[in-house]
Amino acid sequence: MIEVASFLTALGNTKTAIDTAESAVGLVQKIKGLLKEKQPDEKTRELQKLVLVLQDQLLDVKGANVDLRTELLTLKEAAEKEQSFQSTREKYVPLEMRGGGRILVLG
Repeated sequence: MIEVASFLTALGNTKTAIDTAESAVGLVQKIKGLLKEKQPDEKTRELQKLVLVLQDQLLDVKGANVDLRTELLTLKEAAEKEQSFQSTREKYVPLEMRGGGRILVLG
């Protein structure tokens, strides 16, 4: 059985990754602002293109981390339900009936 704590750690990591991607996108925006010139040279135009590619990749990373976080939240909820079920199940013990059948009773 997967522990809920594992999901909490993973969720914290995805939150950190999302925050980092957002910060990097902010830095890209600042760089784009610095690169705006009235008459950019060839190197500046190439750098501008690379900045756009980097920005797109960072947005993809952010989106993937948001999707991962959503999936982890779903799995965390399932693990919590399973733990609750197991906890309830452990309260019951099998009781042998006279006819050979068994039932579960609170222990």
